[in-house]
Amino acid sequence: MFLVSVNALSQQIQQAIASIYSEREAKAIAQAYLNMKCGVNTLDILLEKAVVEPVNFKADLSRLAAGVPLQYVTGKAYFLDRLFSLNSDTLIPRPETEELVIQVLNRLGDSAKTVLDIGTGSGCIAISIALEAPNAQVTGWDIAEAAVQQARMNAKDLGANVDFKQQDVFEWAQDVNTWDFIVSNPPYVLDAEKVEMKPHVLDHEPHLALFVPDED
Repeated sequence: MFLVSVNALSQQIQQAIASIYSEREAKAIAQAYLNMKCGVNTLDILLEKAVVEPVNFKADLSRLAAGVPLQYVTGKAYFLDRLFSLNSDTLIPRPETEELVIQVLNRLGDSAKTVLDIGTGSGCIAISIALEAPNAQVTGWDIAEAAVQQARMNAKDLGANVDFKQQDVFEWAQDVNTWDFIVSNPPYVLDAEKVEMKPHVLDHEPHLALFVPDED
């Protein structure tokens, strides 16, 4: 078994992505990668702890250097301190979306209310609500089949009871279902604003989850 200094791995990552990220961002990305892949923390890096080089490290390094977001390289992202799996059809969870979940939870309390999450993606919103408010009945919709499959896998891995369905909200025929809360982090960036987006977002995150037509 070949061991290598975790600090050496960190330096390799930072050097590989130095041209596309600031020094601070590059350091944070390196630490987050090593945390997910090697289970190490910042202190381990400072102490130059010896670890086994991650499987496919060179390939991961190439993808990071090409601007692929860390979360897609590792296939993982934290949301409200839980680790969610991602695929190319799911948006990377943002910290500000955690505030949305907290607002819903503050209103839900311990009540047995029904909640619908529209555009669920990885399921991070719906699953977090279901886990924090176990009396709630939570449903998650997404137009992308691959996103729904990923959300179901995350729910299984995290032990959440959520009813995920592939559904386009604009093609939903009204039926007997009603919800006490409807929550969503929908696409809201205009197509015309694509020119302002950073390449690591524009080139790798699902456009279906990000952009809407300029006229709509």
